[in-house]
Amino acid sequence: MVQLYDQAEGLRRALVGDYVRTLLVAGTQYQIEKSGFIFNFVRSLVVNGYQVLVIDLSQERKPLSEIFGIYPRYDLLHLVEGKALLNEVLYPIETGALLLQASRGLDRLAHFPPLKHQEWINLLKAALKGVDFVLAYTGLRSSDAAFRAVDACQDCLLLSETTKTSITAAYSWLKSTQYIRRNYWVYLIEGSSYQESKKVFENMALAARNFIDAKLDFAGVSLGADGVDNLVSLISRWPCPKEAAVSFPAFLHRLCLPKMDARVVS
Repeated sequence: MVQLYDQAEGLRRALVGDYVRTLLVAGTQYQIEKSGFIFNFVRSLVVNGYQVLVIDLSQERKPLSEIFGIYPRYDLLHLVEGKALLNEVLYPIETGALLLQASRGLDRLAHFPPLKHQEWINLLKAALKGVDFVLAYTGLRSSDAAFRAVDACQDCLLLSETTKTSITAAYSWLKSTQYIRRNYWVYLIEGSSYQESKKVFENMALAARNFIDAKLDFAGVSLGADGVDNLVSLISRWPCPKEAAVSFPAFLHRLCLPKMDARVVS
């Protein structure tokens, strides 16, 4: 664990800044693995100058870490229960990017008193001073931690293939989160062509608007490596509402909240 600690310490010293851009990515594990989306997306963020924290909130049998070729012994729950140190739950996945497996830990934290929440927030604030991009991955399974992340993140990016099965799963996930937010970005994976994929998106957007009162925006289509790079460029130009520009501690606090109707002002 010495090498891991040194790498994490190097990243911590390099991170600067008080406010973070936060993005939730929702998609099936099959989509993530088949397309290499998360791997390529994080790498592209780093290349574009972002310092990234990836928070895995999914409840998949295979953790997100395996996509990056690492096999963590500990996750956030071990830290919360005092069974691991912070440097043992933060895993370097790229130069300039760390991974935290947090689904179990956040679900546990939500049932703790505010003082325990603040202890965790202070710990990460000190260790990760200046993170400027947080990517939270939830999969498409419903969980309290995933719902809190949908609420806490500035933007929500939904991955979908153009097949009927994938679109149905994406639509079901939209329905499960519609009471939390109304605006989503959609990024289509492996469409036969840009034109065909755009047509699929337009049908998705129409159904979402008419039946669940949700607004979908087109984030693009994965067409080779350029697809992810173009998405990162697009994200950098997305408007960030003043009320959504939060500090890293405020974002972490919202992840801990046990109720969706609560808000933290920082």
